[in-house]
Amino acid sequence: MLPTTATSSRQLILIRMSLSQYAIYLFFILVNAIFGVVKFRQLTTPLRILVLLIWVAFISESLAEYLSQTVHNNTEVYHFYVIITFWLNTLIYLQILESRKTRLLILIMGFPFTVFCILNSLLFQNLHNFPSINLEVNNAILVIFSLIVFKNLIDQNPFEPIQKNWIFYFNTTVLVYFSAELFIWGILNYLIKNRVNLHPIIYLDYFLSILYYIALGITIWVGSGKQKNSETLQ
Repeated sequence: MLPTTATSSRQLILIRMSLSQYAIYLFFILVNAIFGVVKFRQLTTPLRILVLLIWVAFISESLAEYLSQTVHNNTEVYHFYVIITFWLNTLIYLQILESRKTRLLILIMGFPFTVFCILNSLLFQNLHNFPSINLEVNNAILVIFSLIVFKNLIDQNPFEPIQKNWIFYFNTTVLVYFSAELFIWGILNYLIKNRVNLHPIIYLDYFLSILYYIALGITIWVGSGKQKNSETLQ
């Protein structure tokens, strides 16, 4: 059985849901990853990084499932997953932001977070425990990044229909999903400790995760179908 005292909502899904249900989750990730490969030549650099991010997610989640079935502990995967996906998201934001001050701000937040993750994995939540603290901080920082980009989108041209811009779709996806994850992780440990029914929060995270990858696929579709002369924000 997977650990239940230091676990993730996805691991709880594996405990409470069938293998076929988790396979559906992986299927949606894979479909969008393949779609990204098909459109790869039409994509700009930040969107290509996004395709890589989706593939990293698919490989990581598949490996986590394999480990949970064989050695009954997949927490090691997520220690690396959090850092890798954080920096892929960060690279996307560095690509779409042109302001040196804003990019420097993102880097200033990124490097200390990486050091924090490494120290937490070595000293507190080791590889045999799920890095829930790293994940929560990651969620919070990505929400901040998305808010910074929205401010830049509005400041750049408040009258432009930004919903036609792939950056709008990507940034909205990040803001909504990682804000929701902050909420989910904020109450998950409480529910576990108090033996409250976990099914509602588990299914919420399950469907939100599927919608997240669908939204990233839509982002790739929008970005591949309409190239702009400039895909950076001042």
